[in-house]
Amino acid sequence: MDDAVAAAKRTLTLDPNYNYVGPTLARIYREQGKLEDALALYLKAQQGTHEPDAGLAITYARLGRITEAQRMLQQLIDKANRGYVAGEQIACVFVALDNHDEAFRWLNRAVDEHSGNVITIHRELRPLYSDSRFPLLLRRMGIDPTKVVGQQTAK
Repeated sequence: MDDAVAAAKRTLTLDPNYNYVGPTLARIYREQGKLEDALALYLKAQQGTHEPDAGLAITYARLGRITEAQRMLQQLIDKANRGYVAGEQIACVFVALDNHDEAFRWLNRAVDEHSGNVITIHRELRPLYSDSRFPLLLRRMGIDPTKVVGQQTAK
């Protein structure tokens, strides 16, 4: 991850307005527990796009800023109702808000829609690994659950 951080910082030095690096670096920071740094980058990126962002919502949730996370989640759902938002992004926000039932509803929707990114099995979904529905979801995608969650939880 350190190499990824260095590369992202180098890119931002070359072009501070390059919108694709900020959220990537923010996600790395979030996974490292540097939530305030992640938040700053997500907010800067959002100023350029003015679009709701699942990463920002997850970061708000992890910071305990539940109202802001829920507001961002609702914006994502509203956008999904008007057009396309990858279901797994919304599912990841529901996981961060500890609403696993809704997370599975959106993951199943993503599978039904053949979302290209659902197969990446986001790190944010790890809290679902112990849920008996997760191996079933993986099997629906043609993925061997033992390769993702290990022998114990794949039953």
